[in-house]
Amino acid sequence: MLEVCKKVNLNLGEAMLDIVIGENGNKLSGGQRQKLALARLLIRNPQYLVLDEATSALDKQAESEMLRMISENYLNATYIVIAHKMSAINGCNRRIILVDGKCVLDQHLNLQEDGIN
Repeated sequence: MLEVCKKVNLNLGEAMLDIVIGENGNKLSGGQRQKLALARLLIRNPQYLVLDEATSALDKQAESEMLRMISENYLNATYIVIAHKMSAINGCNRRIILVDGKCVLDQHLNLQEDGIN
């Protein structure tokens, strides 16, 4: 677990695995909770990922690192990404944009042809 926490840049101090995080992680920042969730995800190695506002509490650099970590570790996984920030869906090959519950865009992208990983 310690190695995975380092992969996602989650630094909780020297006693990282013995730290009390409180009920529902209330002693952690929003970004730390999201990084901890990603670390738990990396350990499980799922075939399908549902990322619902997975980077909402992260700054731009941390978001970029988290998305890179996910794409490097889950090459063959299917992702469903729910986000308000367009930067969180840049690597997706299909985008469905909803406004007031209605689909306003259903766009298929060929990211490999465009040179995007």
